[in-house]
Amino acid sequence: GGQVHVEIESNHVNPMAGKSDIEVFVPAGASVSIEGFQATISVAGVTGSVSAETVNGSITQAGAAKGVELESVNGTIEVTKATGRVHAEAVNGTVTVRDASGELEASTVNGKVLVTGGSFDRATLGSVSGGVRFEAGLSAKATLSVESVSGTVDLFLPAGLGAEFKVSSFSGDIVNELGPAAEKTSRWTPGKELSFTSGAGGVRITGETRSGTVNIRKR
Repeated sequence: GGQVHVEIESNHVNPMAGKSDIEVFVPAGASVSIEGFQATISVAGVTGSVSAETVNGSITQAGAAKGVELESVNGTIEVTKATGRVHAEAVNGTVTVRDASGELEASTVNGKVLVTGGSFDRATLGSVSGGVRFEAGLSAKATLSVESVSGTVDLFLPAGLGAEFKVSSFSGDIVNELGPAAEKTSRWTPGKELSFTSGAGGVRITGETRSGTVNIRKR
């Protein structure tokens, strides 16, 4: 039926006692799904969809894959030049996305989320104890949502971007190079918020931190 399944079964009582390496060459347009436990996963040159998950290990995807879903518990995730819907999620590890496009969901608990290059119609980014850095393009009606609990949020955006901004921080600072300064939410609390429109609007950008700083920088 056009499907190939590859699996290694261990003869050991303890499946972690042995080590196995799998190297598979597929047609470029194939769809690939990979599951591992104590495994490092690398996918290169595949233009079909890519799905990969592991518990202990990193995941690397490179190439114009159309639709990517990557998940790792303990390990970094790197995505390069993927298109369509891109989902990258880690628990303990940095998530890096380079030169991708389409719709992006990227998150981690203990680590950073780094997005550089490419252009997105929708991007949702989040980190609990690490920072978030966004330095990519946005389409005319794009939405960008960023959340961090204790990390810094850095948004590098074009000076002439037409966008509606709504940003808040519970106890951190907000630095804005594209418009007005943030205002305190109350004279009794350290919280700040920022709401403004640059240019003709069109793009919607929201950002929220609890104890981290939000930097809106010119690119």
